[in-house]
Amino acid sequence: MNIVHVNPGILQIPPNGWGAIEKIIWEFHQNYLKLGHNSEILYLNEIKNDPDQIVHVYMGNLAVMAQEKNMKYFFTMNDHHAYLYGKNSPVFDKNLSAMKGSVKSFVSAKFLEKYFNYLPSYMCLGVNSDFFTPDFSRNTSEHRLLCVANNGYAHDQSTDRKGFIPAIEMARALDLPITIAGPSNNKKFLERYKPDYSKLSMVYDLSEEQLKNTYKEHTIFLHMSELEAGHPNMTILEAMSSGLPVVGTLEEDNKLNGMIVVKNVKEGIHGIKQVIENYSKYASEARSTAESLNWLDRTKLMLKEYEKYSSFKNSLESHYKETVKTNFAKRQPKNSFLFSYNDGPKIEILGNVNEKYKVNFVDTNQNSVVYSGEISNNHWSMASLKYYKKWRLEVCEQNGKLICSDTLDLKDKKVKIIIDSNSLGDVLAWVPYTVEFAKKHDCEVHCFTSNKDLFAEQSKVKFFDFDADSGEGYHASYKIGYFLKDESYHNIPKKTNLISLQEVAAEILGLDFKEIRPELKINNATRKIKNKYVCIGTQSTSQCKYWNNKQGWNSVVKYLQEKGYEVVCIDKHSNFGAKGVYNKTPQNVTDKTGNLPLQDRITDLVNCEFFIGLSSGLAWLAWACGKPVVMVSGFTDVFNEFSNPLRVINKNVCNSCWNDENLKFDPSNWLWCPREKNFECTKEISFEMVKEKIDLLI
Repeated sequence: MNIVHVNPGILQIPPNGWGAIEKIIWEFHQNYLKLGHNSEILYLNEIKNDPDQIVHVYMGNLAVMAQEKNMKYFFTMNDHHAYLYGKNSPVFDKNLSAMKGSVKSFVSAKFLEKYFNYLPSYMCLGVNSDFFTPDFSRNTSEHRLLCVANNGYAHDQSTDRKGFIPAIEMARALDLPITIAGPSNNKKFLERYKPDYSKLSMVYDLSEEQLKNTYKEHTIFLHMSELEAGHPNMTILEAMSSGLPVVGTLEEDNKLNGMIVVKNVKEGIHGIKQVIENYSKYASEARSTAESLNWLDRTKLMLKEYEKYSSFKNSLESHYKETVKTNFAKRQPKNSFLFSYNDGPKIEILGNVNEKYKVNFVDTNQNSVVYSGEISNNHWSMASLKYYKKWRLEVCEQNGKLICSDTLDLKDKKVKIIIDSNSLGDVLAWVPYTVEFAKKHDCEVHCFTSNKDLFAEQSKVKFFDFDADSGEGYHASYKIGYFLKDESYHNIPKKTNLISLQEVAAEILGLDFKEIRPELKINNATRKIKNKYVCIGTQSTSQCKYWNNKQGWNSVVKYLQEKGYEVVCIDKHSNFGAKGVYNKTPQNVTDKTGNLPLQDRITDLVNCEFFIGLSSGLAWLAWACGKPVVMVSGFTDVFNEFSNPLRVINKNVCNSCWNDENLKFDPSNWLWCPREKNFECTKEISFEMVKEKIDLLI
C-alpha cells in the first residue's frame, strides 16, 4: 500500500525535541515501513493526485486545501482549540469542513466524537513501548512525582492548562519532590505563577533520550490537565510505558488500568496515597496498558481503515462502469446566498457560477453602511464588529442592484450568549443582561457561563456550563468579556474600563444600561451561625485590589467584636499572594475560609447583618443577596462597581488607576501598580474611614 502523510509544514519531522503531531506522524511512518508498506512524508504541493495512494492529513487547513485539489484524504484531528474556542469559531469550522470532505476522520478523544456530531471515529494515540521501558529496580521507598507537558494555550501560553499548580499543591501536601519537564515555553508559566515550593524542579527542552531517563528517575506521574484533544495523551502513555502509575484527569467515559482518575487536588492527594499503598499493582497495570496501546498495533488498526476504503472504492468503480447513462436536460446553475450572525455578521456565497458581488453590512439604527466589500462565489465576508447591532446584510450586483438581503430579527430564535470570564463578579454582573436581552427580543437565550447553578430558572433563558455542548444551532451568538486589548473595539463600542462593570454587558448586547441584580437560586437559607454576625472577605487576585493598610482588618474585627458581632471570614484562601507577599486572614475571626461551594457562601451571606470586603466577587455576591456592602477599594473609581453609599475610597491620594484611559494591565505581575505609588490608594484608607460606614449600619 502507498501511504503519504501530509507534512504540517511548520513542524520538524522527526521532532528534534518536544513533539506532538510531528511525533504521531513519525511513529505511523516508521511502523508502515516496518510492516512492508511504502510510506512518505510530503508537503501538500509535492503530492500527485494518484487514486491508488492513501493520503493522510493531520491539520484542518491543509485538509481544506486538499479538498480544493479534489484530493481524497483521511483526516486526524488533534487540535484542542476547536473545543476551546467553541462551535462558532473559525478553527471549529475549519476542522468540521476537513471532516466533511474526508474519506474518514479520526479524533483521539471520545468526547470529540459527539462534539463533531459523530462525523469522526475515536482512534486512541499510541506509545513506543520498546523505547519507553520501565525500571522496576528503582527505589520506590522515596517517591518522586513528575509532570511532562507543554503548558498554556495559543492565545495565552502562561495559562495553567496542564494543571501544574494543582500538581505542585498535591506534592506540597504530601511533602514529596516534584519535577516539571517540557519545552522552554513552560518558563511563561513560571514567570506568571511563581510557585513557591522548595522541592520543585523545572527542566526544559529534553531530548527523547533524556526524557526516557527522566521517566525512569521518577515513580508517579501527575497529569491534572483541564483540556486535551487526546485521552489518553502521549505523555500519559509514555509514563505508563515507563512503569509509572498515573494520577490525573481523564474524559468521563474513558478508563485506563494503572491510572487513578481525579478531578481536584483533594482527590489527587488521596489518589497518590492509594498508588503508594499499592505501588507494584498500579505500576504493573500501567505497563500492561501501554503495551496494549503500542504504535505498531495502532498502525495495524489504521491500515484496516485504509483497506476498507480501497475495497469500497474498487466496488464503486465496478458499478460505475456497468451503469447505463441517462441524459437529462441541463439545469441553469445558480449560486446561493447564506446569512449568519454568529460571532459577527457573515455573508457566504456558494455555487459554481463564477460571479462577483458587492456585499454591504448596514447598521439599520443609524442607516449607515458599516462595511462593504467585493466577493465571488465560494467566498465569504464578515464585518469585524461582534457586538449587537440591528444588521441588514445585502448582496448586490456589481452595478449596485440589490439581489437579496436579510435583516436581523431574533424573535422566536435561539441565541447563544457566552459569559467569557471565570471571575465571580463578572458573572454576577453580566448574567442579568442575558435575561433582559431575551425579554427585549422575545427570543430564547442559551447562556454559557461558569457557576451556572447560582441562577434561578428563567422562562426565556437556559443556563449551560461554559464549555458545554448544547447540541443546538443558533441564529446569532455574542460574547460578553472584559476586553482590554487594542483591538477590543471589535467586541464592544466603548472602552470597558471607562464604564461600569455592568454597563459592559449592556453595551455588548445593545441594551439601555440600568443596574440589575441577578436572581439567585438559594438552596438553603437556614441560619447556621447563632450569634449576630458580619461576613468579611479580605483576599483578591492582585495586590492592588487589597486593603493595604496593615492594621486595617484587625482594627475592624476588634471594633465589630466590641459591638457584639461575630466576624466570619468567608474567603477561599486564608493565605494568598505571590512569593514574599502573602496576605493572611485577620486575627480572631471565625475562619470559614476554604474551597467551599458558593451555595454555602450564599447561606452565610443571606443571614449576616452586612458584608465588608474589596472590589471582588464576594462583594458582588453579597450585593446580589441583597446585603449592605462596605466596599474598600482605591484602584477602581466609584462608578466601576454597583452604586453603593457604603463605598470607601480616599480621593486625596492616588486612586482609580484601573479606570485610566490608557490602562495597560499586567496580570502576570502580582505587584502591578501602574503609577508606581506603592498602593497608597488603600494604604491611605484608614480604619476610621471604614468605621464611619460601619457606624451607619450599626
